[in-house]
Amino acid sequence: MKIISLQSKNVKNLKAIEINPDGNTVMITGKNGAGKSSVLDSILYAFSGKSIPEEPIRQGEDKAVIKVDCGDFTITRTLSQSGSRLKIEAANGKINSPQSFLDKIVGKISFDPMEFIQKDEKKQAGILMDLVGIDFESMAEREKELEFIRREKGRVLREKESAYKNSEYHHDAPEESVSLGELYESLNAARKHNEENERAINSLSLKKEGLADLCKKISEIEDKLADLKSQEADFENEISDMEMQILGFEPEETTELESQIADIDSLNRKVIQNQENERLRKEYQAAGAEYQESEKDLTEARESRTEAMRTAKFPIEGLSFGEKKVLFRGLPLKQLSSAEQIKVGLAVSMALNPKMRVLRITDGSLLDQDSLDLIKSMADSEDYQVWIERVEDGDPAAIVIEDGKIKE
Repeated sequence: MKIISLQSKNVKNLKAIEINPDGNTVMITGKNGAGKSSVLDSILYAFSGKSIPEEPIRQGEDKAVIKVDCGDFTITRTLSQSGSRLKIEAANGKINSPQSFLDKIVGKISFDPMEFIQKDEKKQAGILMDLVGIDFESMAEREKELEFIRREKGRVLREKESAYKNSEYHHDAPEESVSLGELYESLNAARKHNEENERAINSLSLKKEGLADLCKKISEIEDKLADLKSQEADFENEISDMEMQILGFEPEETTELESQIADIDSLNRKVIQNQENERLRKEYQAAGAEYQESEKDLTEARESRTEAMRTAKFPIEGLSFGEKKVLFRGLPLKQLSSAEQIKVGLAVSMALNPKMRVLRITDGSLLDQDSLDLIKSMADSEDYQVWIERVEDGDPAAIVIEDGKIKE
């Protein structure tokens, strides 16, 4: 939808005008103060009651009336000292909730392509993100967060790797520390065993000496032979038992235990170092796994943003996002030529107004002829109606406003 006819009476500096646009570019010219800005403001007031200033009525008049014919419906807004009254007549009758009706079909009717170009980079990015429906700024922030996490994981990984590789490991050390008490207990048990064996040997020697004495007495005391023979048999039996017992005793080697006790501090130190080496190895492996996970998260975030950028429906080919800024063909908008900036601004503003295909340019005097030609070309190719306000420049196709009226 576009404007077929605009009538405005007593709006700001206007007395009464009626414009029936011919073509997609409507050039409004005139001297400063003649009322040309009031023409574009009339369009704005008709569609948006929120944009009406405190004193919209021409000085000396008690009311102002704006009537806009859009083909399928006609808007009539009356401004008075008591406020604003809106009426919309459509082909199928009167609209009961006129402002709600306009809000549904009108985009940002006040949107000026030049305003988009002049906004700061962050606001430009916000407008474009709302338009394409993807929060690229949040995605970029998430990437930065993941990059920081990955850097931290990498730092921890390098620290763990250095600690692990600089720790000592002893292949000749046991897995667990050796208990000094257990070694002493084993040594004492071996010594006790040996002492008992030595006492048994000594006891056997005494028994053998006793046997020799008895044998001597036997030769001297024949009359006691029977008794001594009996004692001899007892001694022999006892000796036999003791010999059998002694045969079960074998001395235990204590040298190794004594050596272990002497070296236990050094050995346990090696064990502790090995255990620390193992702990550091596990920490190093865990840090490596965490770093790989952070790398995966960052890669997925980047791929997600790249895919979102690839599938996003930008209003013009070549648009994309940098860090909190809009890019066109890889460059920030402020680095573009004037023609490229206007091209982007027009494309964005057109995309923001897909139904009511009307745009306003209030600073048209800043545009050179090449820029005007570009605007006319895009307006025709995209079938949009662009109203441009300029200081009088002799354009024969322009509508000239003079003293609040259209100059004849």
